Amino acid sequence: MPKKQITDENGKKFTVVEQLPWYKRKVVWISIAGALILIFTLINVYSTHTTGEASNQDSSATASSTSSSDESQASSSAKEQDSKSSITTGKLSDDTTYTLVDSKKYLPKITDTSWKSGSLSIKNVYITKTKPFKYSDGGGSKTINGMVVLSYSYKSGEDVQLFDSQSKLSTSDGQQVDIDSFDSKNISDIDKGVTKQGEAVFLLENMSDVKKINNIRWRFDASPQNDDDDDILHSFDFQIPLKS
Repeated sequence: MPKKQITDENGKKFTVVEQLPWYKRKVVWISIAGALILIFTLINVYSTHTTGEASNQDSSATASSTSSSDESQASSSAKEQDSKSSITTGKLSDDTTYTLVDSKKYLPKITDTSWKSGSLSIKNVYITKTKPFKYSDGGGSKTINGMVVLSYSYKSGEDVQLFDSQSKLSTSDGQQVDIDSFDSKNISDIDKGVTKQGEAVFLLENMSDVKKINNIRWRFDASPQNDDDDDILHSFDFQIPLKS
């Protein structure tokens, strides 16, 4: 600070430090400048940090959204593949895999009530074309190109035995085949008052077009469980027209 000498009335000299106004003091302005620099530095740091976090959050949200979208598409694709697989492929009891090419379903609605107060109903018939595959039924290997699957039910009026595991099928295009009993669901023994569901599977060597088979004949025998019954054997014999 500036110094000033003053002489009093007795001639003595004194040195007085002169107090400048605050706005004329250099140290004040230096302090103000330092404070401003610190404030601007803090503001810049805070702004950069906030912008970085927002950018990271946006990036994370975008990545999460992309990941969710990818997972959703992958899940949808997997479901589509599973769905296609369940519709177009299958496996027989001996682990032989087959692939369906075409299939047609019929609902014949045929019921036979002519024997022992029982009721045998044919529910539906599937005619299917497959890709050629090899199959051995014990009598040699065959090349299979199609299948007929027949679903039925039987409500028994007495204790009887159905020999549906020995049933035979004839088709309108000139084929005759025995049932594939290993892949079928047979009813066999059934007591009075009981209803059971059955499914008969027939493997065909010839199948060019599912629509070419417009009629099938399905037959098998049955007998009472009571050996004393005079009506020893009964033959079920169905002509089944296949109409859409």
